Amino acid sequence: MHGKTGRSRAWLTVAGVLLLLGTMGRTAGAQSADPYGDIGRERTNRVAMQILGGWALSNITISAPFYFTTEGEVRSFHEMNIMWNLVNLGIAASAFIAGSGAPEEADLAESVRAQHTIESTLLFNMGLDVAYIAAGWALLERSRRTVSQTERWAGYGSSLILQGGFLLLFDAGYYLFQRRNRPVIADSRG
Repeated sequence: MHGKTGRSRAWLTVAGVLLLLGTMGRTAGAQSADPYGDIGRERTNRVAMQILGGWALSNITISAPFYFTTEGEVRSFHEMNIMWNLVNLGIAASAFIAGSGAPEEADLAESVRAQHTIESTLLFNMGLDVAYIAAGWALLERSRRTVSQTERWAGYGSSLILQGGFLLLFDAGYYLFQRRNRPVIADSRG
């Protein structure tokens, strides 16, 4: 599971994060026509959900053939990738659909509340991402100490570390790009 496969996963993660940062960078724009940051916040949300959905679809597409053609630790790794990313795909699709309309006109208080909510949610998610990574390490450690289902624990652990690592970088980038709306909100008070 280590070696070439580990390097491939690392490059896939790095590519996903670079895509996230590059695409989100284009969302900062129409601040003069967006005094409370609502349009920028919604654009960032849409782009982030497209990236999460793309990550999920890529993982499912790549892992499905391996799940059916491999055994042991490799199969368990791809099995967890598929399960994890079916959830990611559901989250991305439902959030994208929910936010697909034009942003509603909001007053300053509503905009501040919305901005605070998204930032708080992303900070909470980063804490969960660290927990996912820690759970992955715990499963890897369990695979080294137990006799039964060693390959399953190792495969699941490696997948959780990859998925948690991606989500941590994704949520951190998402948070940083969402913070760009803060000055817009602060400037609109005066």
